Amino acid sequence: MKNLKQQFMGLGILAVLIFAGCEPDAAIPESQLTQQEGKTFYCDKVNFCHGTIQSFVTMDSENKPMSLGVRFSESILTNLPSDPMKNVKEAVLKIPKEAKDVGIDHIELGWNPQGHEPDPIYTLPHFDLHFYKVSSSEQASVVPGPDLVTVMSKYIPTDYISGVIAVPNMGVHYVDLTSPEFTGSQFDKTFIYGFYKGSMTFLEPMFTRTFLQTKPNITIPIKQPASFQKAGYYPTSYRISHNAGNNEYVVALDGLKYHAAD
Repeated sequence: MKNLKQQFMGLGILAVLIFAGCEPDAAIPESQLTQQEGKTFYCDKVNFCHGTIQSFVTMDSENKPMSLGVRFSESILTNLPSDPMKNVKEAVLKIPKEAKDVGIDHIELGWNPQGHEPDPIYTLPHFDLHFYKVSSSEQASVVPGPDLVTVMSKYIPTDYISGVIAVPNMGVHYVDLTSPEFTGSQFDKTFIYGFYKGSMTFLEPMFTRTFLQTKPNITIPIKQPASFQKAGYYPTSYRISHNAGNNEYVVALDGLKYHAAD
């Protein structure tokens, strides 16, 4: 296997962008919530491949955010493009206005039919779900190639290492070397932190199509850094679940906890 850091330069995907707006005060009845108590607000559904996707935030009784994520129809998994150079799509989603204090600017879901480097770790067909802490214009300013600006260790969770190479429109990907895919198991899901020029740019759950097809209902703890660069709400876990009643999947950042800037 090639050097792990070298391989991160292959993490980019070809994208056709699909933008979504938000419904003002679009409250969803509590009976439709997925493993959450409180009030949930959604942005508009948008078409994605052969289904729809929309972002949401769940607020507690004190109007503090509990969960931020997306739900998408089961039909998205059918007839997905297999050629990475043709019709590969990425949905770009606004977040509900009720989530303005979370610290996430927008969300992107991308499909990688042949995966990406490092090989053979992440070369299975999978989805990348980026929660961006920067604007789309800042994201577009990411220059591909080596990013040698050091991120202070207190901002990086234990066991996470840098790929060094900045992926265009994303940044440098930090992965947990104790994750199952690096300790003898096949990749099915993982959580990635992203930085560029020393500053955090995104949070990313990544998961395979095969894993989604098992119709999971799982919540995974997220390793935390000692300090945070920017004030906002940060997840302590992420959830991947299937709702048989609605024929939908939910992928969410859960257990949001406020942290002041260091």
